[in-house]
Amino acid sequence: MKQTRPAKCIAFLGTGSDVGKSIVVTAIGRIFKNRGWSVAPYKAQNMSNNSYVTLEGGEMGRAQVVQAEACGIEPHTDMNPVLLKPNTDIGSQVVLQGKAICNALASEFFSDTSKIREPAFESLERLKAKHDLVVIEGAGSCAEVNLRDRDYVNFETAHAADAPVILVADIDRGGVFAQIVGSLAVMPEHDRQRVAGFIINKFRGDASLFDDGIAYLEEQTGLPVLGLIPYYRGIEIDPEDGMPLETVIDPPVRPVPGKINIACLRLPHISNFTDFNPLIRNAAVSFHYLSKPRNLEGYDALMIPGTKNVRFDLQWLKDTGWEESILGFKGHILGVCGGYQMLGKQVHDPLGIEGDPGSSEGFDLLDLETTLEKDKVLSRSQGRFADGTFIDGYEIHMGKTTLGSNANPMVIVSSRNRQAVKDVDGAVSPDGRIAGSYFHGLFDFPEFRNQYLSSLNPGYAAEDAQAATEFKQTQYDLLATHFEQHLDMDRLMRIVGGTGSTPSPRPHRKHPAHFPPTERFNTPTIILVTVCSQNRQPILNNDAMHERLLAAWEKADAWRIGKYVVMPDHIHLFCSPAARDVSLKTWVQYWKSMVSRAELGHGSIADERPGGTGPSTGQGGTCPSISRVFQRDFWDTQLRQSESYSEKWAYVRNNPVRAELVEASEDWPYQGELHSLIWLTS
Repeated sequence: MKQTRPAKCIAFLGTGSDVGKSIVVTAIGRIFKNRGWSVAPYKAQNMSNNSYVTLEGGEMGRAQVVQAEACGIEPHTDMNPVLLKPNTDIGSQVVLQGKAICNALASEFFSDTSKIREPAFESLERLKAKHDLVVIEGAGSCAEVNLRDRDYVNFETAHAADAPVILVADIDRGGVFAQIVGSLAVMPEHDRQRVAGFIINKFRGDASLFDDGIAYLEEQTGLPVLGLIPYYRGIEIDPEDGMPLETVIDPPVRPVPGKINIACLRLPHISNFTDFNPLIRNAAVSFHYLSKPRNLEGYDALMIPGTKNVRFDLQWLKDTGWEESILGFKGHILGVCGGYQMLGKQVHDPLGIEGDPGSSEGFDLLDLETTLEKDKVLSRSQGRFADGTFIDGYEIHMGKTTLGSNANPMVIVSSRNRQAVKDVDGAVSPDGRIAGSYFHGLFDFPEFRNQYLSSLNPGYAAEDAQAATEFKQTQYDLLATHFEQHLDMDRLMRIVGGTGSTPSPRPHRKHPAHFPPTERFNTPTIILVTVCSQNRQPILNNDAMHERLLAAWEKADAWRIGKYVVMPDHIHLFCSPAARDVSLKTWVQYWKSMVSRAELGHGSIADERPGGTGPSTGQGGTCPSISRVFQRDFWDTQLRQSESYSEKWAYVRNNPVRAELVEASEDWPYQGELHSLIWLTS
């Protein structure tokens, strides 16, 4: 639908760095997207070496890529018009609207931001013209009095967008009262007048114990606390610009017997570390980030990631003693981008792109040389490996690499930025043990991921079949649900509605849409259903609840349940219709009602009649007690013909392992299979 009026805007500014602004914007974007709004994220300026290439060939920070994915739209550089990529302790490469324009010292850059403010705000206006809502993220603290006259990213953006401001504070680090009251106290009056409320993030413990704290804040400031957001676990969102705080560097544990053990060098200027997240999530893999040299015996593979300063980090590896460990390693080595360049004979920087001009000796593990050039390669690229495996990734690099006679190309490139090409990328040693590529996102695709892990361990079961994009969409929904349960959405909607124009009419839905199952010739209908406990309470993983669920599913025989797993706060099950006259929604409500009534002592499941409706629900009705045990709604996804039921189940059944509840999936007691749902394997 064509947008005819500028979008509404709302800004989430922080009381400090790392208070969770990016996550809040991701959650809010997903919530409004799920309610039918056309939503776009916006951050005027980001500082990160974790970047991405758009379809147009522009570079932007991955935080806004994550937010765009959560909003259900393609990332665009207008969402992050200014990106600073640190390449020294005091300097950065400046990327403006997707293109690198210069390197600048921090003192030079911040002395005059007027030249980049105007194009940044032009990007904001373009987003406002295309969408119903623009969700703005600030940077750092919005109340840095010494930077206020040069800070265009926080309140200046909010003023330009006429956006109400929600302050985000982090209670986990302590001092939340000082964060909020202090920020308001030091900011100018015209900034303070724009603040409409607060979100307190990362709360641990019993929320009722903070009731007095909320009352104090509201009394002192005259503004509402819109949400006390509990600290969450089990939801995985790609971090903004640095590794998550919980990431362990140099773990004391050694390689784990029975696992595929992978080491990854934690370089000083590491970039695009999210390349390896699919490996970290894989239950068969033990993945260690290492910064201090150690004996690599027992590791199956070594990853050398990308870096924003190749020659500096290459020298750092030599100075700290890593060179001996790398050259003596007998397992597989994979270099990505800057790590790929390090594996060659030399890295030349005649123009001083990343520091002083000069050349550095590489590790000489691949027969190639690299020369850094002025023009940056930014490309969404596709190709195939020698075995025919398809790959779809992106390239961000300043170097041109030339292969010698003892290196074979790793990828046959077929397109760049949607234009057909005939080219090659990367290199592989004659014995296949050493390899490198400029492609980021290699492990996002299960075909390459499983092929690579199988090459490290032929006994690997290749059970990881979920593409990274599919995994991410599930995580965004879980994040939105988590936030929506703890936000005053009515008040937040009024704040959004109180500024700017009326959004274009769109279908607003507050709950998941349940589409009728699609029947396919000679292929059964199989649907993956996810049901969550109310407020995501960990009340489902016990013997009594498991028995109630099994009894209810036996009665509710209008749909057949295949494989299932019961987690502490949610249930995954695969099901197929047995009765054409009972909808999925009615059937789920029916058995949830039976379980809820039994849990609350209001009836016995044995007294219920079989089918998909019954006394607990009426004809498609809802038991009032459902919300005491389960969330009223649920999520459902029909498996496509190209998806294997067994592969989907292999991923789902590993949830207890990923949640660190058990060591092996077969040890989890709350799982099983009630009916055999025959499926055509892909």
